[in-house]
Amino acid sequence: MRRGLMGRQARKSTIHLAESRGRWPGSGRTTVPPVIDAAKLEYHGCVALEQVCVDQGRFVVFSPVKQPGHKDFVEHLFDPGFTWLNTPGQPEHFLGTKLKTPWPHMRSNSTADPVDIASPAFSPHVVPLVWYPVHAESYREAVLQSLAPLHAMQLDGAVDRNITLVPMLNGFNMPEFFAPMLAPFTNNPIETLEDVSSREHMTSPLRSRCFQKLLMCKPFNLFNYRNEGEGKTMWFQALHPGTTGQQVVDFYQPQLKPAPFDEHVLKVAVVKTGRKRRILNLNQVVTTCSAWRPADPDLRLDCVAYDFEQRLRERSFVGILAELQGFDILMGMHGEALANGIFMAPNTSVVEVRPCEADSDWLDNYFQRTLRIDNLQLAFKLVTQSRELCFPSDLQLRGDRAGLDEDGLEAVFKQDQDLHIKPAALEALLALVVDKVGGDLETYLQRLQQDPTFGNTLVQ
Repeated sequence: MRRGLMGRQARKSTIHLAESRGRWPGSGRTTVPPVIDAAKLEYHGCVALEQVCVDQGRFVVFSPVKQPGHKDFVEHLFDPGFTWLNTPGQPEHFLGTKLKTPWPHMRSNSTADPVDIASPAFSPHVVPLVWYPVHAESYREAVLQSLAPLHAMQLDGAVDRNITLVPMLNGFNMPEFFAPMLAPFTNNPIETLEDVSSREHMTSPLRSRCFQKLLMCKPFNLFNYRNEGEGKTMWFQALHPGTTGQQVVDFYQPQLKPAPFDEHVLKVAVVKTGRKRRILNLNQVVTTCSAWRPADPDLRLDCVAYDFEQRLRERSFVGILAELQGFDILMGMHGEALANGIFMAPNTSVVEVRPCEADSDWLDNYFQRTLRIDNLQLAFKLVTQSRELCFPSDLQLRGDRAGLDEDGLEAVFKQDQDLHIKPAALEALLALVVDKVGGDLETYLQRLQQDPTFGNTLVQ
């Protein structure tokens, strides 16, 4: 697993910004309308609406089918699908924390509308793409259920980078990582629907709240798939998360300082978590990892505990990207930090650790299945079966379940367990990742072809 084999050398950018893009003076917005392939919008869950204004989170639709009394009147022009948000700052899994996204409030224009909507000047240049992000407050969900699906739309040619991304967040502020994460895929600022539709812009010559075209989308995600004949195209079949991650890194490459490079040292980040899904013997794991010797006598491992949530607060999203370029192996419990796997260099490895009774096909959707779409990073999984290694989360230890949301709670209890990693299991894992595969994609793919479960059957 030499660094030269692992793609750790300097990257060449694959994203090209428009060489000359016009802008509304002082607005930071392009005056070049996006290229939209109408034939591909439906596949990606989008409805194109003509002549729409937005006002305080509401949609004022000038289409005849929204005019009261019209023979073809339509109550709902867009179905948001199955979408949830957790209330930021509130504990998860309690009644009232999880909010289902409401149907968008759409109405016809009225004589009581604000001045800019009563006499609208529909912008031909700005085309908002409005969507409900699934659990936008979660880094993991944002990566896999907003970033990757929106990028898939661009890869497919449904829209280009002149589109304006407008998330609907039920009035919540965007998480700090959200806009920087999506910025590589739009030439325009990213603002929530509440910001775009604010009446502060009513009389601004630089901003319009009325648009000739507006897209409402429910991009591919865990809950939204498209019917194709007798089968279903699940979200991961439409996406290319590895490619998405590499293009994000390419976009920010000029801001990323090169990671220290030593071809004889492999850097291993072992994820440290605070309240749940903890590796209880983390210090022992890090020590054992650093002391382990690869078959190649010229290699050694430098293993560190990596507190992703703390680093994200301290360094921002771009700072996290910079740190990830220095890691050869990312190992941790199923959770937020492993979503960073797609931002690591090609041929690096991601090891997911599962607690007791949590080895489900549903959880495989998040990292195992998505990483194996592009196979830019190599996915491995360590499953725990020995009950003495697993310990209930603080939530499960409450005893009193009053006030808890029972929907899916037993699965949550399994996912949120803490555990110990046996030194022998860790050494067997490292032998597989470092000695047998060694960051070599061809070897990894050959083993996968021989056994589709390769790398996913390690047990402790």
